[in-house]
Amino acid sequence: MRACAVLSGGSMPELLQKAADAKQRGADFVEIHLNAVDDYTSLELIESFPLPVIISCGYTKNQETINALKKALKFRTEFVDIDLAFPKSFIEEIFFSARANGIKTIVSYCPETVPMQKTLKRVVEDMSVLSKYIKIVLPGKNMRDQAYFDAVFAISEKTGAKLTLIGPFEPAPADKRNFIGYGKIESSSHNRHLPHIEDVKKSIVDSVR
Repeated sequence: MRACAVLSGGSMPELLQKAADAKQRGADFVEIHLNAVDDYTSLELIESFPLPVIISCGYTKNQETINALKKALKFRTEFVDIDLAFPKSFIEEIFFSARANGIKTIVSYCPETVPMQKTLKRVVEDMSVLSKYIKIVLPGKNMRDQAYFDAVFAISEKTGAKLTLIGPFEPAPADKRNFIGYGKIESSSHNRHLPHIEDVKKSIVDSVR
């Protein structure tokens, strides 16, 4: 079981310090959202992070961020996580470069509202063509959403994909799940419901290897 701390900060030196703090608090990974970084001049510091790094990038037309993403793939990184909202050709280009450098790939789907199950089925099938590692962030609010999330796992299992689910509740039994656990080291309005790292490590099962 491994837990991931999602970092936020304006510069790589700041993120490096937060990564050290996350390690002390029990994290096994850190995730860097490139969309939230203001200064890309020190991307080489990724090599100095005390924990494996997930580089993630939400959909953007900002060429500076896109260039930073491509540059980041030249450094020691465990995963790269790309939003499904990017054109398929761009995702394939990034993933080809990542895999050439021994970097694992995750494709993410983050709808603002819970999609219809038939829509979700089609999306998961499309995602599984791009990568076997899938992250779906559904805006669940309470435990009643668990039944819907169970359907996500059922759909994913048929594609052979490994699924990473971020949710505000504890997951179902370990023998049914493949997770990377995410914990915030600081809160935000987007995912303030996520448990702290210590709680995640108690409840999230063995992650993607």
